[in-house]
Amino acid sequence: RGKAPILWPAVGRNFSRSQRPDPNADACSYDLNGRHYNIPIHGFAREQEWTLVEQGADDTGAYVELRLTDTPRSREQYPFGFDFRLCYRLAGGRLELQHRITAAGENAETMAFSIGNHVTFRTPLMPGSAPSDLLLQTPSRVEFVRDAATLPTGEVRERSYTNPVRLGDVALMPALGLGGYDGDPWVRLIDPAGMSVLVKHRADRYPEEPHIQFNLWGAPTRGFFSPEPWIGLNNSLNSGKGVVRLAPGETWRWWIEISVEVPPARLGSP
Repeated sequence: RGKAPILWPAVGRNFSRSQRPDPNADACSYDLNGRHYNIPIHGFAREQEWTLVEQGADDTGAYVELRLTDTPRSREQYPFGFDFRLCYRLAGGRLELQHRITAAGENAETMAFSIGNHVTFRTPLMPGSAPSDLLLQTPSRVEFVRDAATLPTGEVRERSYTNPVRLGDVALMPALGLGGYDGDPWVRLIDPAGMSVLVKHRADRYPEEPHIQFNLWGAPTRGFFSPEPWIGLNNSLNSGKGVVRLAPGETWRWWIEISVEVPPARLGSP
């Protein structure tokens, strides 16, 4: 619990007009079609009990498929019917998360959401390394600036780590929202002592810009770093920006892949 939770149907905090923005708020809210809804930070999926659909293992690896569907409780926070399938597959030093979200055919209107994963790694990756000396590489082009309450300001800055930088030289609190990737977004964390970890993701389609594709957060010298795959924006349920939209009966798919590289990968594209 809490190690790599699914962030859905919202990433970050949402503040309706009646709620004062608070960067420490766990209880958030949004307005839709004249109604007010309360929703936790990062949505409710991480707090729900998922149903086991299937699991198995063979010589090629192991997998488990889970399912989350709407309930009367979820509809108090998010007024849509849905079927969310999530399959974890582990094989050959690689973990793949396969997401499939289907809007119920009975929904009266388009269902909008943002999504993310709060994946977190212990730092350093190798015993005895200095956390600040780990290298960060990700070919983003821009940073989406957020204010003190974590809300997007609309300002966009050039920000790329195509050339690796020391993790200790990157400010990660508050979080750094990156986007503008050419091709599938990815982040590599490199421990020069002997290994690296690559996180990448892709979707069958993306929302219109702007939307964050990696949300970098953490305190490496305190032992953790979170290169969070995102598709969305803070406050997206209120602003309508950066959201995936599903018509009734429509399905959307998203894949995250996490792989271990030993020895460390060369400093190029995966």
